[in-house]
Amino acid sequence: MSDYIRNVHELDRALYVLAVAVANLSGRDVHHFRVVAYRCDTGTPTGLHEWITSPDTGRLRPFGAPWAVWEDPAEPERCAA
Repeated sequence: MSDYIRNVHELDRALYVLAVAVANLSGRDVHHFRVVAYRCDTGTPTGLHEWITSPDTGRLRPFGAPWAVWEDPAEPERCAA
């Protein structure tokens, strides 16, 4: 059984944690990236976190806070794993 993100706080945290992992694994030639989350039931984007290279340090840093839109369905649907 897969773990699902169940609220906007979990989505914000997941976007941040995944972006930190990508930033730590990226080489010096990566100057910008974004992590995008999609709903598994509709396929629509529901979250985004962008990172850019800092002109001061040359390291990747967050470009603003994670963006997330959370709409609770009236009846939760199961997504195929």
